[in-house]
Amino acid sequence: VGEIRDKQEKQSTTKIQTEGNELLVQGNTELRLLKSHIGRELPGKHTDSVSKWIINNVAHVPKVDECFELDGLKVYIIKASPRAISEVRIIPLCPNKGKQAK
Repeated sequence: VGEIRDKQEKQSTTKIQTEGNELLVQGNTELRLLKSHIGRELPGKHTDSVSKWIINNVAHVPKVDECFELDGLKVYIIKASPRAISEVRIIPLCPNKGKQAK
């Protein structure tokens, strides 16, 4: 049985910090928030966590300091346990991808 939280509590523990073109993202952040920050679509449900998106793509729980490219993003694992990803640094490889000029 999982932990039950109300919406207000969930929002206070989910965050994305920006540092230039880099994002520091908690693993439990909803994918929709990451999508809105980077301005492009990513595979997965909007309600999936960033952690789930990563694990679904690499097929394992990454260790701290692992780095890889996913969907045009460079992903660095900052904090993780053997069972979960707690924090990642995400850097767009092509910052304007998805925002095409007219």
